Amino acid sequence: MAKLRPGFSALRGTGQTLQLRPGDGAGWLITRTPDGVRWTRATGAADVTLTGSVLDLLLVLTRRLSAERITITGDRNLADHWLAHSAA
Repeated sequence: MAKLRPGFSALRGTGQTLQLRPGDGAGWLITRTPDGVRWTRATGAADVTLTGSVLDLLLVLTRRLSAERITITGDRNLADHWLAHSAA
């Protein structure tokens, strides 16, 4: 992915975690590693959690809605960094 979009390389990390939690069903747990991003379909503790409907999460992650549309708890700087470097 980093070759397609150089900003994706900024998503590498040292184990920081983001939880995407839809209103219903299991969420996605994203872990930033030195080799890149890993994700699993799971709900668990994370450094930052983004909560909202699946549609709102998708629209925020693709920068079609403001992050104010969802609930962000935990490390807001990590959420902002993720959004700044992951949006297509």
